[in-house]
Amino acid sequence: MRMDNGLKPLDIHLTSMVLADDSCPISSSRIRSGEIDEEGKLQRPLVVNVGSKNKAKIWATRDIFLKVFKKVEIHGVEVKIKTSEIPTDDEAIEGAIERAKEAIQKADFGVGIECGLFINEELERGFFVQHCAIMDKRGVLTMGHGPGFVLPESIVADLRGGFPVAEVIKAFLDIGEIEEEEGTVGHLSKGLANRRELTEHAVLMALLPRLRSDLYPELSRQNP
Repeated sequence: MRMDNGLKPLDIHLTSMVLADDSCPISSSRIRSGEIDEEGKLQRPLVVNVGSKNKAKIWATRDIFLKVFKKVEIHGVEVKIKTSEIPTDDEAIEGAIERAKEAIQKADFGVGIECGLFINEELERGFFVQHCAIMDKRGVLTMGHGPGFVLPESIVADLRGGFPVAEVIKAFLDIGEIEEEEGTVGHLSKGLANRRELTEHAVLMALLPRLRSDLYPELSRQNP
């Protein structure tokens, strides 16, 4: 149209959106309203809903988000999802995603954490792995998982046989209860590691792309 009117054509440059703390785009209207500053820093606490009432999951999420953001409100939300007694790796990932979707509600982020049984067929070994999904208000998901630890063969055999996970582990370890923060890994490692620490790694890995959105431009391009 410019050329038809005797004008020089304009070069068009398309750039990705720049995201604020809540993974939503920085905009002049948000800055004017006082919700964010010009750097995209929220001027209120970041609200995070965790799709569980499990204390280890809530505390782990709180610890990681507080390392990144100055002001955070963490809430545990009871959600109903359909998973097996002990989900396999893929099912655990799907469960984490569903927890994040169900948990977010009116929060800035929904966090879903699910432990899964990963079977390495070549090694014939079973691992427990914590998976984490983080969903923002745009519906964009980021994923991560924590370290996996090998389970004794007899536990894996019983779990694959469909026996209740808590009862199998308590019977094998000869204990009455498994503390939420300590978890199975706490007993197997003789206290050198615990469930909360493993969950922290999973949450951090799921949050990682949002920390460097400049290196993950696909996050700002997504518009679910």
